[in-house]
Amino acid sequence: MGWKVLACVAVLGLGACAPIEKRADITTPTAGPQVAGVGDVMVRFNVTENLPNAFGASDIFGGRRDRGFVELRYAGMLPDGRVVLHRKDVEIMTNETTMSRSGIGFATTNAQVSRYAGGASAVGTTVYTEPTQATVIPLPADAREIVIDLRQGRKLPIQGEMIEIADAQPTMIRYTLIGRQDPK
Repeated sequence: MGWKVLACVAVLGLGACAPIEKRADITTPTAGPQVAGVGDVMVRFNVTENLPNAFGASDIFGGRRDRGFVELRYAGMLPDGRVVLHRKDVEIMTNETTMSRSGIGFATTNAQVSRYAGGASAVGTTVYTEPTQATVIPLPADAREIVIDLRQGRKLPIQGEMIEIADAQPTMIRYTLIGRQDPK
């Protein structure tokens, strides 16, 4: 029984030391060929990172905090047939931690004891400190126009994934998210 408790403590201790890591999760459909019209989102990644604990390491319970998103939209075609895409990156600055999310505050008590003949009396105050509130600030969006000549290539890397454009027309684009592959 003792070794099980020791193993649990060791796992929790190692988890408390894990570094903060960012991750981008796709929130749009990824299976098979896709179609998007002008202005439609082709692919979107929500960016999150591990929620830091009081020691600056990852939350042992797996909590995550929002760090923004990356979005790719179809913008149409130029008269010469080149495809126009708009990439929008939004980054969020935050000081959110496990302590600000839990809502746990701190109470401190100051007491003075006086002695007098036949007994003692205590006078004191208890002060409750509210938990630190998280600050979340979205930074201005970083938008870029991407122009692709389909005669030169049909693959586009984004956030470590690969998009292959099958066909484009002025009002729509057909594409497939082919995942993490070599861009050749």
